[in-house]
Amino acid sequence: MVNYTNLKNKYYDKISELINNLGKPVTLYFKSTITNVNSEFNDPIHDRSLRKPSYKSTSTNNSPTEVENTSSITALIQYNPSDFQDFGINVNKNRGVVRLKSFLETLDDIKRCDYMIPNSDLSGVYSKYRLIREPQPQGLGESKFIISYWERI
Repeated sequence: MVNYTNLKNKYYDKISELINNLGKPVTLYFKSTITNVNSEFNDPIHDRSLRKPSYKSTSTNNSPTEVENTSSITALIQYNPSDFQDFGINVNKNRGVVRLKSFLETLDDIKRCDYMIPNSDLSGVYSKYRLIREPQPQGLGESKFIISYWERI
């Protein structure tokens, strides 16, 4: 008789080892944040509200500053997987698809990000990818990992 609990635990342990040991860093990019904006403008309650918008001065530059928001995850990366069509994904260029396998904890960040750039072993060589389908949970009975498909932009 096969002990399925031991089998599932071994599967989860080995996939976790693969992601942790062989996974590559992937940088997720979110919408930028604008800083240095003065919050006192356009207040319809106070008399001072008739002033034009102004900016807080942190140095000699009085303009707003755009701050890039990123997060880094570790994932197994497969370029040009053949199974993406099995999930009902239609893209114009089959050569531009990437599959990531990562931990379930990365789901919210993956769904929120605008695009991602996987780590390249070649210095200065990178491509941006956008999510082309909702990430799919993976596991034996309980989801501990997710698979996501991305298209080059």
